[in-house]
Amino acid sequence: MIVVDTHTHVGGRYVNIEDLMLQLDQYGVDKGVLVQYRADLPPPGNTDNAYHVQCLTRYPSRLASVGIVDWTQKDALTTLEYWSRQGIQGLRLDGYARSPGCDQYAIWKKAAELKMNVSVYNRLDNIPEIVQQCPDLKIHIEHCGQPSLNGKKILELARYPNVYVKFSAGGLSAFSKQGYPYVDVQPFVEQLFHQFGANRIMYSSDYPSSGKVIGYGKVLYYLLREISTLSWEDKEWVMGKTALSLWHFTT
Repeated sequence: MIVVDTHTHVGGRYVNIEDLMLQLDQYGVDKGVLVQYRADLPPPGNTDNAYHVQCLTRYPSRLASVGIVDWTQKDALTTLEYWSRQGIQGLRLDGYARSPGCDQYAIWKKAAELKMNVSVYNRLDNIPEIVQQCPDLKIHIEHCGQPSLNGKKILELARYPNVYVKFSAGGLSAFSKQGYPYVDVQPFVEQLFHQFGANRIMYSSDYPSSGKVIGYGKVLYYLLREISTLSWEDKEWVMGKTALSLWHFTT
């Protein structure tokens, strides 16, 4: 089984790349996706993606990256194109992100034009409208759709074939009224897989944040050990095959 962790953070207030790689090696995780961080910063978060580019240069066969640009700025589209040329394959956006000027969907359309993945956080109300504008854009919903914020609204998005879900045990912890293994929300997990299918769901750890709460091992093994209704083939898709269909790693 190939394992790809599709949501990790490095740099700034987080760990350095060496710490992340040690963690991935310790648990046998083959590849990882760096996601630019927002914590402790004003919106939209850290727009300096240079450290990510350095990490990609060092580990091209094991890492991909999601960067951030300030979509409210007039030069956002050219900035996004610049980072795309540097090897950044994804863009992190608020579900309510709107561009200035006459086309409020310009930043979303530019990401689609560049064939980038878009990692979406916050409220999901506008995703159907965005899908209508950008039917070919690959949209990755973070943290199981943040059900503590959006309820089961994520399930309604399964009708759109270009919408994917990043599954994280941390996303469930805020939704659950119990401790690990969050038995009370496991019916939601089963609904999520029933609606989307394993080939549109991918493992994400939110390392190092979730690892500090329950430990990386529990985050990694949650779907493998706690959700008995998933077949081995389902688990292969969510743990790695889905991600490999969306991200490019240098061989």
